[in-house]
Amino acid sequence: MNYFFNPNLSNSKLTRFGQEVGLLPKWSDVEPTEAYRLGTLFDFVATDSSKIDRLNKRLITTPYSFTNEELERSERMYKSLSNNTFYKQILLLNPIYQREIYNDNFTLDGKIYVPMKAKLDLFLIGVVIDLKTTIATSQRQFEALCAEFGYFRQMILYMRMCGVKRSTIIGISKRAPYNVFVVHFDESHPMYRENYDMLCLLIFKCKLLK
Repeated sequence: MNYFFNPNLSNSKLTRFGQEVGLLPKWSDVEPTEAYRLGTLFDFVATDSSKIDRLNKRLITTPYSFTNEELERSERMYKSLSNNTFYKQILLLNPIYQREIYNDNFTLDGKIYVPMKAKLDLFLIGVVIDLKTTIATSQRQFEALCAEFGYFRQMILYMRMCGVKRSTIIGISKRAPYNVFVVHFDESHPMYRENYDMLCLLIFKCKLLK
């Protein structure tokens, strides 16, 4: 099954829907498709390099292409990530890369059921790990962007689909020296409740209006 062309709802589809109907703010300085393309390139560099067609400059199984400069930057970013102590510890635990999950009867609140899909960058027993490229150059900036771009909402969705209680978001700066930022997220996080409520609302409205 090709994840990118599967019709199930996903975090990115819910985000676009939320922006279209005014539930979520639009990203004035970010073009979503471009962000997804560059993020997917980095994900493949970090977790599944076999899907990088260097000759034709395309990402296999996706609609995305890339330039040599974009690939080289992603590789520099991955080198920085690989040198990070926390990430090294994750790799020692042999995570599952690019795990795809499909649930045609997913429910968050036990009331609304929808077909949902998720693609996990890395998965360990009991924890979801997501890699994010970011314009942030500090931990504080990255945490603010996690809230702005809905990363906490995404982690709630992924945790529920996997049946786990913990998640970790790892940000890699797009700017040299490509600093790495780590944010742990679970039900005790101060941003959990509002993101859970928004996710419930997005799913409800999407099913009602689509």
